[in-house]
Amino acid sequence: MRDFLAIDVATDLRHVGAQHSQWSPIQRGGLDRLFGSEAFSEVVSPEVSLREMDEAGVEKTFVMAMTRRPARERGGVSYEQVAELVARHPDRLVGRLRLDPRSGAMGYWDLAEELRDMERAVKEFGFRSMFLTPGEVRRPPNDKVYYPFYAKCVELDLVVSIHVGHDGALRPSEMSRPLHLDEVALDFPDLKFIGFHIGWPWTEEMIALAVKFPNVYIDLTAHAPRHYPPEIVTYMRSRGQDKVLWGAFHPAIPWKRAREEFDQIDLKESVRRKILRENAQKLFRF
Repeated sequence: MRDFLAIDVATDLRHVGAQHSQWSPIQRGGLDRLFGSEAFSEVVSPEVSLREMDEAGVEKTFVMAMTRRPARERGGVSYEQVAELVARHPDRLVGRLRLDPRSGAMGYWDLAEELRDMERAVKEFGFRSMFLTPGEVRRPPNDKVYYPFYAKCVELDLVVSIHVGHDGALRPSEMSRPLHLDEVALDFPDLKFIGFHIGWPWTEEMIALAVKFPNVYIDLTAHAPRHYPPEIVTYMRSRGQDKVLWGAFHPAIPWKRAREEFDQIDLKESVRRKILRENAQKLFRF
């Protein structure tokens, strides 16, 4: 057991996730190239995942619901499935909803219904965050189509996690360029944003936004710590120590590896504790 337990701000628990073979070629092809074809293919029990968290010194992690409709046949995970899992392990797992552009009857959002379901996910299931993948929607995060959802997140006190940087799936990455968040952070100063995945190859853009806006944060997921871009390490050591959140991207990057490699980075112990745990506690009010 380490001196303190970490909080992982994102994961993909294999026992609630889709079988790898069910994923679309667009999604599967990119992740295969980045992490290997077996990274997300195994489905395990919750007990195994919790044991892996214990071994790595991880107290909590977020579990993402991929779709709000239980009957949708897209290999996803519904709000209800995640809520049931979190209810069984409330001290270890936290629910995150995903803005699903294919959830509407016409293959796009039914706005009123989506907003009602967001409220239900928070008030009934206790979800704490919303995730958005601009590349999937093919619209950057400053597109006004998202603004009703951002406004609802302010109302519900949901932290918005947005994929930024290179799109791991076989989609154009330009939609996820960090600079597109600039206008959004200006328009929603009361809404807290996390830029997922460091923003690489535009890491400096992501850092610039976190410096400019008190409501913009950066998470480290999907990058093995030994391969962090030098600029993010420099930022963590200085003015970024309160704006960076740790995560692994388990199971592609296992918790144990992510924690061990992070502990090898030359950081002050007070900074290490902030990034691994305290920043997430403050942001999500744990």
